[in-house]
Amino acid sequence: PALLILDEPTSGLDPRSQWEIRQIVAALRKQGITILLCSH
Repeated sequence: PALLILDEPTSGLDPRSQWEIRQIVAALRKQGITILLCSH
C-alpha cells in the first residue's frame, strides 16, 4: 500500500485549513492509504 508521512500537518494553520487537512486525511484513509501522522 501507499504510505503518506505527515509531520504536524496542521501546525500554524487557521481552523478552516486544519479542517481541510483532516478531511483530506480521512478521504485518503478510506482509500486504503497508510498514514503516519506525528502530532504533539
